Amino acid sequence: MTLTRTVRLSADNGLHARPAVRVTQLVRSFCCAVEISLDAAGPWIDAGSIVKLMAGRLLPGSLVHLRATGTDAEAALTALVSLLGDGPSEGESPSNASGH
Repeated sequence: MTLTRTVRLSADNGLHARPAVRVTQLVRSFCCAVEISLDAAGPWIDAGSIVKLMAGRLLPGSLVHLRATGTDAEAALTALVSLLGDGPSEGESPSNASGH
């Protein structure tokens, strides 16, 4: 099963070098695959890759979509929303992982 959440990046927390490092470290601490996108339809970026995150142009105030698959998916998304967001997530939904 794949879980998704949507969060607005806090005004001072665009994904430049330091926040991107924190995201990748956080993602790697969980047993799941995590991806991030500016559009719910994709393209999706591997949130465990500092290079891909930095290239993703995830600017302060951007609405980003997170999805995670694996044992720790729920915990990983909760931690990421807390790290990235300026408030509670704007949406959360489980979805079928087939095709993703």
